[in-house]
Amino acid sequence: MTTLNRRTLLKLGALTLGASAVSACANTQHGLPPGVGVASERFTPDIELSLKALPGTAQILPGATTNTWSYQAQLQRGEASALTIHPNRFLGPHLRVKRGQKVRVRFSNGLPAGQVTNVHWHGLLVPDSMDGHPRHVIDPGQTFVYEFEVKNRPGLYWFHPHPHVLTGQQVYRGLAGLLQVEDDAATAATLPTGEFDLPIVIQDRLFDATNQLL
Repeated sequence: MTTLNRRTLLKLGALTLGASAVSACANTQHGLPPGVGVASERFTPDIELSLKALPGTAQILPGATTNTWSYQAQLQRGEASALTIHPNRFLGPHLRVKRGQKVRVRFSNGLPAGQVTNVHWHGLLVPDSMDGHPRHVIDPGQTFVYEFEVKNRPGLYWFHPHPHVLTGQQVYRGLAGLLQVEDDAATAATLPTGEFDLPIVIQDRLFDATNQLL
């Protein structure tokens, strides 16, 4: 039998608490609770896609290309119509979902150092942990998995970053996309489709003499 005196016992207790604290910090990103931002085995998506925020360039004005940030997306599960990528556009993509569908988005931050970010589903009825609150951001190189059921009525919504202080500049540089909710009733209404259905995004920009954003 080994006898422990009071001083040794306190030291062991401090080491245990320290190890526990380090372990807890290692399992969180900016204070995210364990289990938030990772794929759930109990969630079976109808639509699954990867979404990544990255620096890039775009031909906005004649002449030199403009340095921008944009979302790149790939559809991994679901109908092809769920994802539309508009060529030669730095905004987007355009997502189409139906009310009642379950959606999983694996979002990755590929922005420069210091640019924490996330995705806010503007106007959607989603759980707090999936809403892109400023406290739920990730660093460059990290991934956050969004999972939610579409509960909104048909309409045109949009998604964008929502980090504290950085939201404006990230949207200004190009991080924004459309999310269109549909259902059988809207389809039966025979609203204009195809070439007659034109989503329009109006934004303002200032450029310098070399076509770069001010």
